[in-house]
Amino acid sequence: MPDCNVRAPSQNRQWTITDATLSPDNNWLAYSSITPDVHLVKTRGDDAVLGLGLEEHEQEVLCLSGEDRPGSLGRGTGIWSLRFDSQGRQLVAGCTPGK
Repeated sequence: MPDCNVRAPSQNRQWTITDATLSPDNNWLAYSSITPDVHLVKTRGDDAVLGLGLEEHEQEVLCLSGEDRPGSLGRGTGIWSLRFDSQGRQLVAGCTPGK
């Protein structure tokens, strides 16, 4: 596997990024902060965040708060741990309870 350095500007975060994980195929970087949001950044292909134009790159944000569902954890949820499943199709997140 060739070496690859990826720099992605973090967005909408608290004071720290709590975890980051690469998909098994190394096409996606997911990172979290002390919020209910997971940020997905493409690391390969035409939309990858390699080289110039980094500031213009858009990230996919997955909100895990579930605010629209009864009994949800709410916006106070903070994600502390994040992993892709072995096939890279699902993300598992460990979080604190919301407000």
